[in-house]
Amino acid sequence: MGLKKIKLQNKEYDVSILDLLRLLDPSKTGKFMSILLNELKNIPAYEYGDDTQNLNLNVDSLPGVNKVILNYLVELVGGVEVIESLNKFNDFLDRKLISKNDVQQYLDLSEIVDVTYKKELELKNFPTTPHTQIVKDGDYLILKPLNIISSRKYGSLTKWCTSSNNPETFYSYSKKGILLYVIPRSSKDKWAVYYELSSQELSWWNSVDERVDGLLVDLPESVKNDILTFIFNEKNPNSYYFNEETKKLTNKPTNEMVIVDGEGDNQEAVVNPQPFTGVWRRDVNGQSWGSTTTLNNHDRIDELINKTLQYHYTINALNKGGEEIS
Repeated sequence: MGLKKIKLQNKEYDVSILDLLRLLDPSKTGKFMSILLNELKNIPAYEYGDDTQNLNLNVDSLPGVNKVILNYLVELVGGVEVIESLNKFNDFLDRKLISKNDVQQYLDLSEIVDVTYKKELELKNFPTTPHTQIVKDGDYLILKPLNIISSRKYGSLTKWCTSSNNPETFYSYSKKGILLYVIPRSSKDKWAVYYELSSQELSWWNSVDERVDGLLVDLPESVKNDILTFIFNEKNPNSYYFNEETKKLTNKPTNEMVIVDGEGDNQEAVVNPQPFTGVWRRDVNGQSWGSTTTLNNHDRIDELINKTLQYHYTINALNKGGEEIS
């Protein structure tokens, strides 16, 4: 479908920067438009964002504000990896490697991401059979991903490192603890829960890879209790339940786990996966939380309180017939 037709069918989205600025101008004549526009023209380069650079998009001719908006749009549709998957999917279409080749038949980008990743694995002769343990299914799907296909499928459109293109991270966390994904049926929100067995540390993560206080997670208390009951009754890490195919992949050297991209180049892989330090990020040198961690030069955050003992107490109280303390 051409851009002209798209614009005709979606006129409410065919809005210019100047149209938006006019909404900010409180005058009847638009007398503040020039000064507002000058502010946009003076946006410093460091405000643009780096997604368009990472994607090698031709944006040199765009004004700075358009670069900012384009980078924000990348984030809104799922991030750099989603756009990269879209490019690979288009390449596979051109090479006639996708059986379901009518793009209009796909419901959303997550389905395209899933198909693309499976095709990548097929081309590398990796097994593509999903392997998932469903903890509970209802208004909220709670599951344990037990291979990289499952983790990629249910973690699509998130920024979790365990569902990224690098499977080594998924295997690393799976060996150390219990990883669960929580997916509401009525929204696109997703939550990840990770419990490291050795340190007995429980952490909750939203879809943009931000660690959040478990008590503030926007889930019904009954769902949280189901999750905590499952975790604290589970004695083995996820990897204990891997099938034989996945166990073989887990033990392969890192260079054998690298997936070849559409151009024949190897994607970047972490040779030595970083140990879990209480933060779940893609970056190897990501920020860790602690009593001395600072958000900027002026603010200092308190040490995140580990809720594990409180959760244990809650579960024990519930098992004895007591009520949960709010």
